[in-house]
Amino acid sequence: QVTYTCNSTYYGEGFENVSNLFSSGGWIREKRSFPPGPDQWSQGDISHFDASFGSQNSFVGISYQAGLVNNSTNVSDWLITPILTFTVNSFIYFETRSNCTGNPEYLELRISFTGTDVGTTAFSVGDFDNWLVLINPNFTAYGYPCGWAFVNFNIGQFLPFSINAHLAFRYYA
Repeated sequence: QVTYTCNSTYYGEGFENVSNLFSSGGWIREKRSFPPGPDQWSQGDISHFDASFGSQNSFVGISYQAGLVNNSTNVSDWLITPILTFTVNSFIYFETRSNCTGNPEYLELRISFTGTDVGTTAFSVGDFDNWLVLINPNFTAYGYPCGWAFVNFNIGQFLPFSINAHLAFRYYA
């Protein structure tokens, strides 16, 4: 689940129907893995684990198989929100976890005030040059949470005024 609040505005996404997010909900997924593999951001797979709440598969998932599994793969897949309005009182909350395969992986939360371009390579960030949160910053095996971990970020502390922006979750392995 991803939620954000600002003053009396609340936006929440429980990921009950991920395909609708991409077809009509304004969410974007971008694959920049090289070479690209078969996986992409999709409905939660309960063969790995259940959601932290809601229906069993009410989460959005991605794995290291977003790139071809070999020693030369750079996995970089993006999940981008619709445009959101943030104020000095805005907070972002989300939960994340891995299935603990031992593959080094991390998740970035980034923000863009200008657009949704993520660049053209596995290493580029495009419009998302503002980094907010990094899960497993040392990129170590088993460094990503194996159980659901709650992340709370006060984005309002960096904003002098109300502004529209896109958030992006970048999975890297």
